[in-house]
Amino acid sequence: MVKLRIVDVSPKPKDGNAVDASGEISNESLLATVQLEEAVAARMPCIIRGLSLGPCVDTWPKPERFAEFVDCPVKVHVSRDADLDFVAKNFAYKTVSLAQLVQRASRSVQPEGEYFLCPEESRSEPAQLACQFPQLAPELRLPDQLYPSERQFSSVLRVASAGLRLWLHYDVMDNLLCGVCGTKRVTLYPPYDAEYLYLVGDKSRVANPDNYDAAEFPDFAKATPFTGDLLPGDVLYIPAMWFHSVLNVTYTLSVNVFWKTLRDELYDLKDAYGNKEPVPIARLMQSLQSGLKTVTASGLPPEYCHVYGVQLANLIRERLCDGGAGSGQDQSAAE
Repeated sequence: MVKLRIVDVSPKPKDGNAVDASGEISNESLLATVQLEEAVAARMPCIIRGLSLGPCVDTWPKPERFAEFVDCPVKVHVSRDADLDFVAKNFAYKTVSLAQLVQRASRSVQPEGEYFLCPEESRSEPAQLACQFPQLAPELRLPDQLYPSERQFSSVLRVASAGLRLWLHYDVMDNLLCGVCGTKRVTLYPPYDAEYLYLVGDKSRVANPDNYDAAEFPDFAKATPFTGDLLPGDVLYIPAMWFHSVLNVTYTLSVNVFWKTLRDELYDLKDAYGNKEPVPIARLMQSLQSGLKTVTASGLPPEYCHVYGVQLANLIRERLCDGGAGSGQDQSAAE
């Protein structure tokens, strides 16, 4: 287990003030900024501490702040299990008002034994906090100094009950998880541990990385977890393709900001969630599924299928896994 790096970017005073008399920020603050830039360049997750997220950190923890949203419907996951499992579908989608969601999710004890998560499901275009909740948006200062603002894809409000855990998954875009209220315990795994994570699409069959069946998932222990606690005002940088699971230690409010790091043509234009596979990968998977269907229908004996299956697996590993399809420079969006 590896502890997530914490980069404190808050101005460090030389004489008790945020800056000294000359207006210069301390060397310690400058060093933290460099460390953050290095983490992003290296595609390594980290917790960023000391940014100002605005008045939301003080106003949103009060449930009464959301009382005005009685006519604002949101889609939520509701489950009697604390560990949400997308593969097993142990939850139901329900529509409630944002006011009702906050009122119910913020209870210290859920009398119905239900857990709530507002993931802003069921949308036809990317979520934008400023469009969906214009009354709330001015209270949140998005950390757009950490990414090219013109590349922003979506900003998503998250509301979650205490004790609820979100399934282990990856996203195809970089994102910042901005903690506003409560404590989240995050667990991340690097992309190169994918073979140990028992994937079904972009999600793992292991719903709870802290409590899983070692007999059913023996290779999961080979993966290296990166862990840390996200506190109010903290921002977690999650590079694309890093697997992550989030435990809400307490009732939490947070905002996800996703942005594009690849060229525009590599993203599916119809993707409203930012989790569809890049276009060339999607095309490859479609072709592979079609080809496999043809082979299966051909009636080839098992020994043929096995030998050619190994050859195909080796080819994919050689062309995709061992070095990738292209350099990072070729795949990156222009600055």
